[in-house]
Amino acid sequence: MPNTSGPRFCIGAQLALLELHAVATVLRADFPGARLATPFAELRQATVGGLQGSRLTALPVTLLG
Repeated sequence: MPNTSGPRFCIGAQLALLELHAVATVLRADFPGARLATPFAELRQATVGGLQGSRLTALPVTLLG
């Protein structure tokens, strides 16, 4: 969970979390059989640095619904 207080708080952080939760809920409902298309260990991350840390470069999935 990101830091939601302090002088450098992003005013859009709570909206972004709400949107991410909504997308994940819809994907789980519409595609209950969704699975990673590659093994977890093969997922690649790009280091952004700073408060953003690292993030996935891609998230290949197979949507079975």
